Amino acid sequence: MTGVQANNSRNFILSVLSNVKTVLSKKLMFFIVVTLGVAAMSIAMDAIKSMTESRMNIILLILFIIFIIVFFSFVFLSFGAFIYASFLTLLDQKVNIGEAFSHALSYIWSFLGLGLMTGLAFFIIIAIPALVTAVLFNFAMDENLLYLFAIVLAIPMLILYLMWYVTFPVCILDNERIMDTFGRSRQLTEGYRLHIFGILVIFGLIDLLGSAIGLFPVLLTDLGLLYLSTSTIVSIGIIFNFIGEILSYLSFFLTPIVITCVYYELRLRKEPEALNNLIKNNYYVTTDKL
Repeated sequence: MTGVQANNSRNFILSVLSNVKTVLSKKLMFFIVVTLGVAAMSIAMDAIKSMTESRMNIILLILFIIFIIVFFSFVFLSFGAFIYASFLTLLDQKVNIGEAFSHALSYIWSFLGLGLMTGLAFFIIIAIPALVTAVLFNFAMDENLLYLFAIVLAIPMLILYLMWYVTFPVCILDNERIMDTFGRSRQLTEGYRLHIFGILVIFGLIDLLGSAIGLFPVLLTDLGLLYLSTSTIVSIGIIFNFIGEILSYLSFFLTPIVITCVYYELRLRKEPEALNNLIKNNYYVTTDKL
């Protein structure tokens, strides 16, 4: 590889969107296959849950618990695999599903630890003040004040989220210790957090559109724009809900791709020489290729 060049004159958001387009155009089948696999596992898990609730069989209950563990482990691995595959794609290096999952597997405990640390941080900063306030007001706070309080709590949570937006790519690509990923992410995102917020808004709207797919036929019927029998509405609703579920998973797994594209663009603009040195020294080449 000859390295990469930064184009700081181009709008940051447009550059990230262009990066996302590049990854999807080159890794679309990778993206779809893994996402459909997760969706199929989720549907199977729901089926096992329904059987467990109806029959109360201990074997089904154990099977359901095992399935939950396998499912969430696979989701974490997929998240890491998408980050690794997306980054190597942006570096114009080939990587297959096996290599991506193998690399993600070597960081699975770091991923789990980072997820727990992040969740704990948000709980301490957001949930504890909310619980204390609720107790002080004896759950009798005026509804308008509750909305205002929720907005006030959302502000520090959003600031933290923007600061820590690239912690997972830092973990798997910079090989940083869990505690160091937060400072490293804060350093990289400095000066670009409003741009990242704009990216969140764009993909949030896309996610909202995907979530609304399942309600589409019901909405048309309620508005009097579509006249269907109840049974037909139910049948169409099931189909649209299935499509909506698939789209929600596609949207979910779009997240690591977007995060990685943001990370790549930040490093390209802030640390082009360091990034190119790592590329030239084959730092990002998969182990089995060396």
